Amino acid sequence: MLAFASTSFDASLEQILPALSTGATVLVRPDDIWTPQELAARVAAERVTVMELTPSYWTELVAGLDTLAPHLASLRLLVTGGEALPADPLRRWFAHLPEVPVVNTYGPTERVISAPAHPLAGAPAGRVPIGRPLGGRRAYVVDPLGEPVPLGVPGELVIGGPETARGYLGRPALTAARFVPDPFGAPGGRLYRTGDVVRRPGDGELEFLGRNDDQVKIRGFRVEPGEAEAVLRGHPGVRGAAVVVRTLNGETVLVGYAAGGGLSEESLSTHCRAHLPHYLVPSAFVLLDSLPLTVQGKLDTAALPEPETPAPRAGVAPRTPAETVVAQIWCEVLDLPRIGVHDDFFALGGHSLRAVAVASRLRTAFDCPLQVRDLFAYPTVERLTAEVERRLLELISQMSDDEIDLSLTAGL
Repeated sequence: MLAFASTSFDASLEQILPALSTGATVLVRPDDIWTPQELAARVAAERVTVMELTPSYWTELVAGLDTLAPHLASLRLLVTGGEALPADPLRRWFAHLPEVPVVNTYGPTERVISAPAHPLAGAPAGRVPIGRPLGGRRAYVVDPLGEPVPLGVPGELVIGGPETARGYLGRPALTAARFVPDPFGAPGGRLYRTGDVVRRPGDGELEFLGRNDDQVKIRGFRVEPGEAEAVLRGHPGVRGAAVVVRTLNGETVLVGYAAGGGLSEESLSTHCRAHLPHYLVPSAFVLLDSLPLTVQGKLDTAALPEPETPAPRAGVAPRTPAETVVAQIWCEVLDLPRIGVHDDFFALGGHSLRAVAVASRLRTAFDCPLQVRDLFAYPTVERLTAEVERRLLELISQMSDDEIDLSLTAGL
């Protein structure tokens, strides 16, 4: 079993404990995020049979299956969870690995990890279901008054059963709002209000539609924009701030809005990166003279301007063939027309998942053992290219003359 989730997340429990309780071996991923090539190599080396990935990371793995599928031949099962599973990559998965079924799981921490699940032996025609409740768990789709809605009608998902958490430590008001009396079960039982909007078609398989509040999932992480907003407000030059969810280049991202004096997008990004986990750092920042307000004096989120696609500064163009290759890969991943050698990957909209894509493509382009963490250590084209060249020279210095001649003629 490959334990891919960080041990700070609840999903790690279902990746580690069931495997150990049945006598299976658990392969624990290190703190560094693996590239798809590194993951596939470890799966092959350790003969991993079961692994669980977030859909965002899994999609990057699927993109490389033309070369990586043979390294995944030991797999017997893939489990996904943490965010909505797209259907299109499933077609490619089953085209390359038809004997490896996929189980799409859903489950908030308050319900002790997975609650419903849906097994897949092929790609569905439409939305991928999250399935039916597991074990003793119970799931209901209700309206704002807590009454069950008809089949096919969207409503809030509420879940009950013996695995439900008791509440939030030291937060009685939030506990009372989320953990409500269960009118459908035995006296004294409770249901957890997930805040997720679902529907139950005629086949009984639940389908996830979205959230009914400001809480969102970004790259598999459940986030509250208010947490990022609080940190943004802590910047010494910020008078007012807001963080909202926007769609940028087809991705769901956080966008930070700030009003104040002497601010720059770079300083705001640096401040947030120093105080927030990577998935909570806004992907774009918009500087304002003042935040727009409604006539009632509340923040007018509808009046907040859409962020512009991050654009590189007028800077130095790539000067060497290696810098040109690195810059081109960045342009492809970040969807930008050009990039200067001194531009910062993260200031241009990069994040950990995009770093996975960049590292994967650079490994293919240079045949160099680049890791995701290298994008954080060398976040400009100039610095990253220099590190790639240093490693290539190091590899060449360790090769014999025959190995060098063979590598030079391999592509002829």
